[in-house]
Amino acid sequence: MSYPRKRAVTACQLCRRRKTKCDNVRPTCGFCANIGSSCVYQAPEADYSSFDPAALALLEKMDYMISLVAKTKSDLPVDSSMSDVPAASDHSQNNVVWPWTAHADSQEIPSRCDISCRILEWPIFGEIQYDRTGDTLFVGRATASQKSHLRPQGIVEEHISSYVDQFLINVHTKNPVVDHTMLSQHVRNIEENGLGWDGPTSVTLMACALGIISRPFQRIPVTSVKIVEPDLPLADVYYTAARKRIGLLDTTSLEYLQTTFLSGVYEMYTLRPLVAWHSFHAACSSMQLEIRTEINLTPLKTPSWNVTEEFPMPPHETRDEDVSTNFPLEESWYYYLTDISQRAILDRILNSFYAQESDQHWLQTSSDDMVRIALELDRQLLMTDANLPPWLHYSQESLADRELPYFIHRRLLQMQECLFKPFLYRVSHCHETPSQVVLELAQRCVEACRTNILETAIQHRHHGSWFVARGAFRCAMAILAAAKSGKLAMPNDWFACVETALTVIEFWGQEAADLQPLGQVLCMVYDHTKGHLEQEHPLY
Repeated sequence: MSYPRKRAVTACQLCRRRKTKCDNVRPTCGFCANIGSSCVYQAPEADYSSFDPAALALLEKMDYMISLVAKTKSDLPVDSSMSDVPAASDHSQNNVVWPWTAHADSQEIPSRCDISCRILEWPIFGEIQYDRTGDTLFVGRATASQKSHLRPQGIVEEHISSYVDQFLINVHTKNPVVDHTMLSQHVRNIEENGLGWDGPTSVTLMACALGIISRPFQRIPVTSVKIVEPDLPLADVYYTAARKRIGLLDTTSLEYLQTTFLSGVYEMYTLRPLVAWHSFHAACSSMQLEIRTEINLTPLKTPSWNVTEEFPMPPHETRDEDVSTNFPLEESWYYYLTDISQRAILDRILNSFYAQESDQHWLQTSSDDMVRIALELDRQLLMTDANLPPWLHYSQESLADRELPYFIHRRLLQMQECLFKPFLYRVSHCHETPSQVVLELAQRCVEACRTNILETAIQHRHHGSWFVARGAFRCAMAILAAAKSGKLAMPNDWFACVETALTVIEFWGQEAADLQPLGQVLCMVYDHTKGHLEQEHPLY
């Protein structure tokens, strides 16, 4: 029996990618109108009614691949063989001007980025013998955080309110995934009715765990006497209680997403990045994670979400206004928008220079193209920093322990180090005399690495402590590469910088399985480089 063929109704591109039902209203469908996005329909409309489901799925994948190719052509290229490279000024209309607009592109972190361990493959370190396989760093080892067991003391409901207050002040400002007023309501409900096995209790307990493990921001050097650590076993009690309730939650509920995301934040606080990866994946599979810049993990298989509209404006209230605690709502909001802008630029840096597994292509690419791309991305970095509100500006001269400006500045240093490292590679490995601008950008890499080590060598525990230690490793290795090359002006204190990096790695390596081997490699390279230079130049 044959059935009449129905003409297929073509959904807009955004609804097709997100598998959302489209009402096909022209020019803007209901879904796109609700989120304030532009609506694009495929033209001409095709009749797919006779296609089987497998063919339709294949067509959808092809459409997605075509869209990626089209987007790639508009991005800043690295390959000098492309003859249609536009001038940097052609992209000026697409640059981030924070906080008013967002860049229209949506780029993934390269799947083989491995931003810290790839420096182990640099030929300049070739005569030094060590294990260059970064993946072996994550072989299971017993660490301090894994050895901690639940202690006899259990959950004390009377303490929950104070722990949540600590969470809001120390953690929520950088990870605002819960509504702080709703969280305060959860606390009041627990005080009145006791702990439950529901979503609100799960979120609250995870917030307590983070409140216990976090501390107010202080810039105490790692070389100073070690400060009193937070009560990790007690934090594990609340963390475990929250995790027990996750399995009872609806995986589509907001509380499930919030609890699993905060679980990942807690696991990053305890320097367990692989465990945190699973929590983040479960919580929000559409987000791009910084962990993939360090470990070769499979990209998340979800449609991309292109942000094309203006950022929402922060709430109009004074920075000191308080709902239930001293939580700085407006400052946190501005920080989060800045974080989005910085991450977007970091994605462009990684896709422009680190998309290939080997750094050898930096020698095979036109230096003019690399310089043009780097200067444009550097301009975007400086523009984002210049548009910060006054209270988020970082001042090295100021000794005030202001956490959010510090984190913004730390991210800027990381991006500058990554942006200029290809030029350090060219200077260190190219037999030809580099141009003056390449030398200058390589010198900026050395300066960024030095500053990065010195300004991040503090004892403060946060969700990025693991990244700090890995960053100290690659910055120290970059400084050693510059010293071995003999082509750049070295800072007078570069020996001390490398030794400080070793101290940072040792400090956090007591908990993270991968950091101790990195410290051993860095120590070996440092001793070899220092001995070689002292032999050639006795006055070193």
